[in-house]
Amino acid sequence: MMPSGCSGCMPAACCVQAFRPGREIAALREYLRLRERPVGYAASYIQHMQKALTFMNLQLHPVVSDIIGATGMRIIRAILGGERDPKVLAALRDGRCHSSIETIEAALVGNYPPEHLFVLKQPVALYDFYQKQITQCGPRDRVGPGTAVSRQGGAVRAPAQAALPEATNKPARLQCPAAAVSVVGADLMQFVPHRWG
Repeated sequence: MMPSGCSGCMPAACCVQAFRPGREIAALREYLRLRERPVGYAASYIQHMQKALTFMNLQLHPVVSDIIGATGMRIIRAILGGERDPKVLAALRDGRCHSSIETIEAALVGNYPPEHLFVLKQPVALYDFYQKQITQCGPRDRVGPGTAVSRQGGAVRAPAQAALPEATNKPARLQCPAAAVSVVGADLMQFVPHRWG
């Protein structure tokens, strides 16, 4: 006798029901899949920003470790806002930046033709757009800030996290450990591999 859903073309032992994850896991997977494309697009626009800065002879990316961090984006936004003085731009350096103000100032001596400013403005606008899209893909945003969907369907408060400084040096990232803990029932990142022998 064939199991239900089996057409008879295969032996009965091969007709196994396909695994279908629960609603919470399926929702989390969908958010992560949806998030992949904007992350890739945003990364390509970072490269376009670096290229536009190079065209203007501004060597910001070798001096600042991450041009989309606090220092880099402050300087880029000031350039797009009309600021051209390297001293003023270098003064926008975040306190956590490893490069000195003098080093950043020397890297910001360049030229600012309107066509290159336009070439810089476009990827910055698109990067900002994709960052908004990425932050909307977080599963906790669907239930409420700081919550995740539990197995019972109720809202579970995420564990408290230490407050970050006002300006972080990294782009927005998806925070899903709380969702994973509520679905799986354990924090899988806490398990340490057992050493045999």
